[in-house]
Amino acid sequence: MLVFVLTAFNTSTGMPYGTVNLVSGIPSGETTITCTAGVGTFIVEFGSLTKLTGDPVFMNVAVRALDALWQTRSSLGLVCNVPVLFLSPLLAVIPGCPCLSDNICYL
Repeated sequence: MLVFVLTAFNTSTGMPYGTVNLVSGIPSGETTITCTAGVGTFIVEFGSLTKLTGDPVFMNVAVRALDALWQTRSSLGLVCNVPVLFLSPLLAVIPGCPCLSDNICYL
């Protein structure tokens, strides 16, 4: 069942979609905009899955996603608050409170 979750990471950047249906995959019309929390949290969660299952694929996709997010950083070393899954550069900045950046501590 956990392998179905990996379909969310089938993007050119490796950053995951926010929603994946375990039966039908990525919903039609799913947004290609994600958030730093939606990328960063997988390091902890998928790292644990790799440890529990012995399958490195979970940690590998989480690291790839985090590496892609890290590539969005500015010259000041700040990552964007709303990365876009398929665009280069992977940057969309929404002004205001960086509430979507709650998992930035993983970086």
